[in-house]
Amino acid sequence: MIDALLVAVHAVLGALFVAGASDAFPDILRIDRDWSLGEIANYLKWIALIGMCIAIFTRQNAVIFLAVAIMCAVALFDDSLQLHERFSAPFSGLIDPAGRLPGGTGELTFLAMEEMLVAVPFLYGWIHAPRSVHRQIIPLLGLFFAAFVCAGVVDFLHVKAAPQSVLSGMLGMLEDGGEMVFLSLMVSYTAGLLDKAAPKAFVADPA
Repeated sequence: MIDALLVAVHAVLGALFVAGASDAFPDILRIDRDWSLGEIANYLKWIALIGMCIAIFTRQNAVIFLAVAIMCAVALFDDSLQLHERFSAPFSGLIDPAGRLPGGTGELTFLAMEEMLVAVPFLYGWIHAPRSVHRQIIPLLGLFFAAFVCAGVVDFLHVKAAPQSVLSGMLGMLEDGGEMVFLSLMVSYTAGLLDKAAPKAFVADPA
């Protein structure tokens, strides 16, 4: 509901600003601005996901949840420090000095490179996890992939749209609003997993 409210406020203020009916569009109320209310909410969601995944790892001893926690930490640092936005241009220059690749390719490649950082612990965790954990983790990964599509793929299309056009505004809301919603779903789903994860039994040492 909070996500829907923030997206609606952004849409109304954006429409009034583009139509010339308002000369103010405060950054704090824009979901496409870093450290706005929407983005701050996203940072808190990433932190909650990290904490819950670590808690599930300690209860189930399933390494794959620790890998997911690392993946969320990478996403948090990228999101809050704007890493792929800040370093996409020089990174794109390294992989494509001639500048023949479409705009936004550097950001997508940088995001993919970040996810490679957790590939080894994730694969290790997946191989050693029982089928019951596989069934738990697949929906969570699906939601994470959906958030990645909004943050990466839709962002790639957003770059292509004409600035301040209706299409650009719609893609922007889909990009940032979609990421907000899927992150909320990830938090909700992971909270359910944490609630079901039984703490490991404590066995006292014999006297």
